[in-house]
Amino acid sequence: MRLEGIIEQAKDKRSWLVEQVKDKGPGYLSDSTAVATIYTPVYAFGETVVAGMSHALSQDARLLGLLTIYGGLGKLIGYGRDLSEKAFKITDETSKTVKNIHDTLYLAATGLIINPPFYFAVGSRDPKEIFWGTVFGVGVGAAAGIPMGYALDWFRDLTGVQESKRLPPIMKHASAKTKKKIAASLVAAGIALTAVVYNVVPDKGEKTLETAVVEQFEPSADLTQNL
Repeated sequence: MRLEGIIEQAKDKRSWLVEQVKDKGPGYLSDSTAVATIYTPVYAFGETVVAGMSHALSQDARLLGLLTIYGGLGKLIGYGRDLSEKAFKITDETSKTVKNIHDTLYLAATGLIINPPFYFAVGSRDPKEIFWGTVFGVGVGAAAGIPMGYALDWFRDLTGVQESKRLPPIMKHASAKTKKKIAASLVAAGIALTAVVYNVVPDKGEKTLETAVVEQFEPSADLTQNL
């Protein structure tokens, strides 16, 4: 009886886990993908242009960023936004202006909290890089707050998680299959923009390497005089 009871408990836990994945999984992936689609190209640009990071360090940061986002940060940002909206009594009936202000301030605060430990974890030890990366992160939060708010709401509606009044009518009345194709197209656009950044912005890491090689093989002044 004891063994049978253990087996039954294991089955119940497995069934509960399966139900949780079915229930929470779509929302988890929706929010994570929305955050990744907005943040990845924007941060790639800021890290290489504003913070002056090399492509290699920026790409490491973006890879860790994706792992972090899909590891729970994306859903945490979406869930935190829901809690913040609830705390400030923001609903579907709230004016567009108030919603936009809320999303801007919420994402700016998120950037201030997350960025310093994130860049330290990815390997950056230069205070200047971390400082400007954080400043840019706060700026991204402020600038990307509105598009991020729309992205979270759009992806939730496009993937069938939760309807949103923010979705344009032409998308809202599309079939479920078409909505998923639109969501996939938005993801592809984010990937394409990230690739453009790394192909257009000069890699400061390559310049540093070239300088080091030149200095290593450049004849010293004493050697030149002896010759």
